[in-house]
Amino acid sequence: MKYLLPIATALVLACSCHRLVFEDRSNCPSFLFFRVEDPNGVPFTEQLRVEIRETAGMEMLAADNVPLGRIQGRDYFLQVRKCEEISAIGTVGIKAAVCAGRLCTIAPGAQWDPVYRFSSTSSAMGGETLIPVRMKKEYSTICVRFRSSEGIFPYTVSASANTCGMDLVSGVPLNGPYSYSPAEEEPGVFRFTVPRQADRSLSLQLTAKPGVSIEYGPVDRIVLWNALERIDGFNWELENLPDIDIDIDYARSQMTVIVSDWELGSSVEISI
Repeated sequence: MKYLLPIATALVLACSCHRLVFEDRSNCPSFLFFRVEDPNGVPFTEQLRVEIRETAGMEMLAADNVPLGRIQGRDYFLQVRKCEEISAIGTVGIKAAVCAGRLCTIAPGAQWDPVYRFSSTSSAMGGETLIPVRMKKEYSTICVRFRSSEGIFPYTVSASANTCGMDLVSGVPLNGPYSYSPAEEEPGVFRFTVPRQADRSLSLQLTAKPGVSIEYGPVDRIVLWNALERIDGFNWELENLPDIDIDIDYARSQMTVIVSDWELGSSVEISI
């Protein structure tokens, strides 16, 4: 009998240790930390909208508005339940656009916001999950300059396209009507922003101003893709969308297009 008590005690301790080693921690949360690998020129003071969703059903798990620089380091984290896969989305610059779940769209008559975005998917089954942040430029600023004869520029300008927004997780452009009439910054100069395009429909419509005599006749529609497709290396799937400068001599029916900061090709001149 004198050996039974030590043996029983050892068995109890062994069972207790076994429970500790194999303790079920599936209900414990995962802590998400962020590492800014490429801010892409976005100031660290800019407010970042962060959303964490379960990839399978896009259920929201956590969200926050925080300066971009605040998420860098281990003093900031978001806590979510453990998931097989999560999608982390971060956006800067969304104001006029409306976001519903993963989709972000702009209404006709408004211009696309200067959006920067990151998106990352990863498993969140461990105690800690690291989210890489690489901001991507999701808009092009288009500046159109018309050469005109002396006097006022005789047209109003509007832009139209078949792309009205984007999927914030995948970055895929969304089909839908886009239209915007930019103000004339100075005679013959117009500037507006567009999202990543789904097709070749991006166009300018010119309409004679009320009471203005058109010496050279009206120009109804200018399809911008006719020039953009001639820029070697340009397409709407580039990771960071470049800005585009367009110089139009409507008297001579010529258009020069320059894709800013693009190494593979700079400009092209075509007849319209």
